[in-house]
Amino acid sequence: MTPMALLHVLPNIIKPAQNPLALSPQSTAPNYPLNAPNLVKYQQKRLEMSHLLEQVQEDSLKGLVVIDSMQRFGMDHYFEDQITQTLTKQYKHSQTLLYSSDDDLYSVSLRFRLLRQQGFHLPADVFNSFKGENMKFKNALSEDIKGLMVME
Repeated sequence: MTPMALLHVLPNIIKPAQNPLALSPQSTAPNYPLNAPNLVKYQQKRLEMSHLLEQVQEDSLKGLVVIDSMQRFGMDHYFEDQITQTLTKQYKHSQTLLYSSDDDLYSVSLRFRLLRQQGFHLPADVFNSFKGENMKFKNALSEDIKGLMVME
């Protein structure tokens, strides 16, 4: 799921926050005046994103896509603890299970980049299944633009 597709799916996934005042205002304030209605909207959006992160933790690829989208939109610093928790689970999962041949270049590349950015050591051997006999990437991968773009 691309970040743009994710934006269209968010309203369908997220249930309205039942208590938008549960979060206390942080030092990182939004760019609009913090009067009561705007503060409620701001806190509700933060709760919705927090709930989204909780919902996608079970599906590793969706969780990675949400984290990547948050980073690209510049809002990952609001959810550092949840992101660290999700990526720690991803790292532990990657240590117990070898990447299967079912994993595509996009999911392996995204997992590799996000874990490395977070400081986890993940060997580059995870890409060996995408290499041919001469240890160069297979020619068929040149058409997998989505997977190649993640490796930026």
